[in-house]
Amino acid sequence: MDQEKKPVLNNILPLKLGKVTVSQGVAFDIGVGRNEFEPQHIEFKKYILRCLERHRHGDWGDVAEEDADRNIQDLLDNERIMSAYESKDYEKVWIITERDRSYTTIMFASEY
Repeated sequence: MDQEKKPVLNNILPLKLGKVTVSQGVAFDIGVGRNEFEPQHIEFKKYILRCLERHRHGDWGDVAEEDADRNIQDLLDNERIMSAYESKDYEKVWIITERDRSYTTIMFASEY
């Protein structure tokens, strides 16, 4: 990361997420409308919350280096921010915060 941008980013992060929404697939895997307290749903919720916290603090996860650099510039320019998180246990998750920071969507990459 460009060292002159680092102090500026400290003033912007943590990222404002707005209303956090999830896609239908993520909602299903969280257990919404079903037994939300089954162990597999609880573990997935914890994973999603860890990913969301990483996104909020500028850890864009498993994106290409040029996408990470673009996120930094987009953060400074108030543009849309996207993170991707891969795990051996779960499908690839994307987290997208809209440019006006009014909402953030969590979805599986396959749902885009």
